Amino acid sequence: IQCSLELGYTYLRKEDFQTASHHLQEANALLQKMDNKRLQAKLLLRLAELYPDIGELDKSVRCAEQAYEGFRKTNEIYGQFESLWLLALGLRQLGKYHQAAARLEMAKTLHLAGDLSPQKYIKVLNAQAHLSWYCGNLSEALHQTIELKQLTDKNAEDKQGIYARALLANLYRDIGEVQKAQQHYDNVRKLVKKLKHYDYLPWVDAFESWLRVLTDDLAQARELIYRSLGETKDHGRLMSFNVFLAGVNIHSGQFQSAKKLLLKSGDFYKESGAELAVHTIQIYLAFICIQTVRGDKASDYLNNAFAWFSDRNLDYFPLWWHPGI
Repeated sequence: IQCSLELGYTYLRKEDFQTASHHLQEANALLQKMDNKRLQAKLLLRLAELYPDIGELDKSVRCAEQAYEGFRKTNEIYGQFESLWLLALGLRQLGKYHQAAARLEMAKTLHLAGDLSPQKYIKVLNAQAHLSWYCGNLSEALHQTIELKQLTDKNAEDKQGIYARALLANLYRDIGEVQKAQQHYDNVRKLVKKLKHYDYLPWVDAFESWLRVLTDDLAQARELIYRSLGETKDHGRLMSFNVFLAGVNIHSGQFQSAKKLLLKSGDFYKESGAELAVHTIQIYLAFICIQTVRGDKASDYLNNAFAWFSDRNLDYFPLWWHPGI
């Protein structure tokens, strides 16, 4: 069981989700033959980590909650911390921001109580910075991300250093600091190549493509997003990148092509439970309806989307924000 769990963890790190799933299922089958609370909690933790990458957020949240309870019963602080961190990530993707923030505070308390490594604090700070970004608190997110980058540089955290720089670039992009955003996208690419974490390059291209959309350089935006799509095999990533491409198509006046992409990605996110993405896509579909004189359908999309955003007191969404729309 332990070998299967470790293999699952290793392939998760390599982002080979199919092989990771195989080994975790193998561990689960073996666990059915014995009663071991600690290993059961560890399996649930790994499943909670896997599920978001295969588009099953609800399952991830349930597994993280169960893993946390399991580690709490066996008094394992490290396991509790990891479970709360994953739970916060899942809740954020589901649009449950207050609950996500509460879990992160619990994780910070455990970090102090358990005297865990600085790398664990980096994970919490990364999650908090992303949560601030998702809530539209861009100045707070920027402050947190600058601290995050300094910590990752100091502690030689490889992937976390990449994520910190990417988030910094996205934040500068969203507040209109184009030159700083470009500088940090370039820095992300350099670090990705230095660390040979090439699987992340399509994300950098996708993020930068939106910078090009915001600056009306649609030819460059299209080139970047096509490169992302061409280098991506993972279905979940493809669905995200399709929304970037739909944004390029909208600004190029290719409304029907954009609509097809948005509907396909919307169905995927609806099935996975990613409500933020679902309602963001509805706003873009409404925009297309307005441009194509379908005001009745636009009202349906807007009523659904605005009700969801209003319930959470939000007037912003990350990734695909465009002030013109």
